[in-house]
Amino acid sequence: FNHGLRVDELVALPTRADEDDIDGDGDREEFVPDYDRFTRLDIEPAQAQRLRVGVDVPAPELPGDGSAVALIFAGTEVDGVGFIPLGISATDEGGLVPMRQAAPYGGLEVGEPVILSLAARFGGGNFLPGEISARMVRFDANLPGEVALPAFLAPPQGPTWDPALRRVEAGVVDGADVHRVVFDGPLGRWNVYFAGVPEFTVPFPPDGAPDLSAGGVVRVEGLDLTVDFDTLVGPGAGELPDIDQRTGGFSRAIAE
Repeated sequence: FNHGLRVDELVALPTRADEDDIDGDGDREEFVPDYDRFTRLDIEPAQAQRLRVGVDVPAPELPGDGSAVALIFAGTEVDGVGFIPLGISATDEGGLVPMRQAAPYGGLEVGEPVILSLAARFGGGNFLPGEISARMVRFDANLPGEVALPAFLAPPQGPTWDPALRRVEAGVVDGADVHRVVFDGPLGRWNVYFAGVPEFTVPFPPDGAPDLSAGGVVRVEGLDLTVDFDTLVGPGAGELPDIDQRTGGFSRAIAE
């Protein structure tokens, strides 16, 4: 494959009712992107993937139905932008996977090289997997010729969310330094961090404040950090918003 990059400013548009059932799930009352109003952006991939890297990937052993696959991305992480893939591969067994990637270009030279692998089971009746596990390795200098990834974290077991009791319960993820419960709804997001077992009752917000736990998705995550969690929440050089850049692996499951 050739790689393509286009830098442009995208403007958010209101969603619309899914009258034509675009995703085929039978729900015509949900809201979907208004694709007909999207601005057309043309791009022709022309950057050759001339760099080579061997990635030793752990076996994607996850519970559930469907085929277990580990997707592998080689790319760069740029401050204020995030991770930009420059190459992609996959394996359903693990082991040493030879990859190609494009050399950083178009402003990506300022970023840090990153190898990211995302394991999940695809199929089994679900449009997108609810349980996933990821490993990432960052490098201060050039990407080495071979990279070994640690084993994937097992997803949280049996996470539950009772909206009537406002209660979250989930098991501990082995190998995780901290756990996070994410309430992701139409009005915004709450992130709740736990040094121990991720179980708690969500208090009601003050009068006039939105209840971000209502009407959204509740995810339970285990995070394997590259620094002590105390350095991100206590005195020191780190800050809690840096936690994604200080994460070497995570797993997640949807609470139901």
